[in-house]
Amino acid sequence: MDTSKHPSSHLVDGLDTARSGDLFAAACELIPGGVNSTARATWAGWNPYPLFVDKGQGSRLTDVDGNEYIDYLLGLGPMIFGHRPPRVTQAVVDFIQQRGTFPGGQDGFPQGSNGAPDPFGQGQSGR
Repeated sequence: MDTSKHPSSHLVDGLDTARSGDLFAAACELIPGGVNSTARATWAGWNPYPLFVDKGQGSRLTDVDGNEYIDYLLGLGPMIFGHRPPRVTQAVVDFIQQRGTFPGGQDGFPQGSNGAPDPFGQGQSGR
């Protein structure tokens, strides 16, 4: 990693995050600010560069350097089941295999009492 671009050679004390630094330097050449989210921007507190995540499972994230972290934010709520929950992941895979990535209609949803699609099974639509 070119440390002249990064005032510190690591993001987290005691952990090697050099690959995140290298990826950030490369991303800065292509994306203004080097990230696609203001939550990951350096002005949001990531110093000297944001963490680049390789994968997530449950409550854990693994960065591109192989360090594991607990993800306390989990998308600020929408990922209440964690990263890649098996039942949700399988339901998505099953739907894509059966219908594709663009279903183009509403006929896959249960019908509400008024005949309208009721994707959440509440018994009535339009509330």
